[in-house]
Amino acid sequence: MLSAANTYADALPRDRQGLEAARAHTQAQIVATSPRGTLVHVADTSHDIQVDQPGAVVKVVMQALRMAEGAAKGDGPRSS
Repeated sequence: MLSAANTYADALPRDRQGLEAARAHTQAQIVATSPRGTLVHVADTSHDIQVDQPGAVVKVVMQALRMAEGAAKGDGPRSS
């Protein structure tokens, strides 16, 4: 899962901490739904990661494809 580093850059400082905490909690729950789930924070980006940092998206997609290929070949951990 990709996470934008500057999602709440425009929020008031007094609100930012609560927003970030809620987002971190939600993201942790989403990542925990997959035995191979990971969270990747992408610097210098807004919510539009694919526009701001397309290379980061390509990198993560390629990693996921390699993981899937390894699992298909029996190279990776299997869930029961």
